[in-house]
This record gives sequence, C-alpha cells and structure tokens, in this order.
Amino acid sequence: MTNPLVRVNELVFKQVNRVREWHELPKFAAALNLRALRDELREENLYDTRDDEGNGAPTATPRDELPDHRTYDGSNTDAYDPDMGRAGARFGRNHPLGMTIPEKPPLSLKPNPRAVSTQLLNRDTFKPATSLNVLAAAWIQFENHDWFSHGDNNPDRLVEVPLEEGDPWGEDTMKVKSTSPDPHPSGEAVAPTYVNTVTHWWDGSQIYASDEKRNRMLRAHGDGKMIVEDDRLPAEKNPHLAEVNLTDFSDNY
Repeated sequence: MTNPLVRVNELVFKQVNRVREWHELPKFAAALNLRALRDELREENLYDTRDDEGNGAPTATPRDELPDHRTYDGSNTDAYDPDMGRAGARFGRNHPLGMTIPEKPPLSLKPNPRAVSTQLLNRDTFKPATSLNVLAAAWIQFENHDWFSHGDNNPDRLVEVPLEEGDPWGEDTMKVKSTSPDPHPSGEAVAPTYVNTVTHWWDGSQIYASDEKRNRMLRAHGDGKMIVEDDRLPAEKNPHLAEVNLTDFSDNY
C-alpha cells in the first residue's frame, strides 16, 4: 500500500504541474516534485520481476550499515532494497507481468523491422538539431554503456529478417543473434526475464567496472586512476574488439 504522505505529495504536484513544470519551482519544491514524479513512475510504470507475482520484498538497511562508497557490483545503493540495480539482477518491466507475451519462433515480423528501419529511420537529407549540442550523442552512447548490458547474445538462436530484392545489406536475410535469456528464471514465468551483467545505476560502471577483478585490471593502483598509455586508454586485449578502448565492457560497442 502506498504511504499516505507519498500519495498526497503526488496529488499536490499533479495539480501544480498543470501550470508550472518542476524545474520552474524553487529548489525545495522542485525536489519534492521530482520525488512525486519518481514515486508515480515506480508505482505505475515499473514492475518487479524477482518473483512470480512481480512483488519483490524490499529490505530496510540502517544507514550506519550501508557502505560509504560505490560497491563493485552496485549492491546496497538503495537503502531499502540492497539488490536493486545490482549486476546480475533482473531488469524490471514497464508493463504488469502477463500483459506482454512475446511471440515464439518463428516470428511473424509484421511489420518487417528492416522495412521500418529503412522507411522511417534512414536519413535522406541532413537535418541539423537546433537545440542539442552534437556532443550529446557521444555522451548518451557513453552513458548507455553505463546503464545496461545483456552480455553476449546467443550465437545459436538467430532471428532471421527477410530482405527485399535489391536491399544493400548484401544477403537474402539479416541474421540477428537473440538476446540471452535469464540463466535462472523463477518458476513458470508468464513473461521472459533478462539479467543485467553490469550495474543498473548511473554510476560510471563503464569506467569502474561491475566486479572487483575487472575493476583492478583497469586501474593504475594509485589515487584511483585508470591505466593510461600515451594519454589514452589502452586498447582491448580481446582480438575481436581490436581498436576499442579497454573499459569495463566493450561487447556492445
């Protein structure tokens, strides 16, 4: 059941936001407004996948028992739910479990995702963004690597997307590796679950890593700095990732 004070906060700012956005308010009121928005999103748009009912039980941890620093795997970042955002934990879902059931292979692929891509997403002429710095794209990509990684896709399960004649892809079908499923699904899940191999937090996991071994491999072991060679990050040691910088994870570059 929602805390009554939380509910009142949501209702108050729902009215306030009819005339003013949160960022237009004084700092203290803006913070309460953000709290209301966050609580509403969690209540109505994020569903836990850690048990069959989707209602994982959060655990309160006293402040003096919480770590004073970022943990390697992102655990204990939330005082009320130590496993939230931990590397190896499941992603939440944006719909109640059971509402979104994916097709089983072979997929109908209607509309064809390649057609959607070429007809809706192809750039025909350069359209400059008048309100966004070009560095934003690089920054957002960098942050995407901080937020999530499913790990290596399944090389044995391929989604085959048929292509129209003359498609410049160069083959009759486009073969896409399937996302790796949850290695430890719980019970008879009504919807598939997926695990994040890195921390879910906006915590620089692409730099700090999501486990101790990888973290120590990346660091110069002095003042918390990363290894730098010729003023740059060293190259990945994995031959399949040649010319890619050595960071926590580079598999989805």
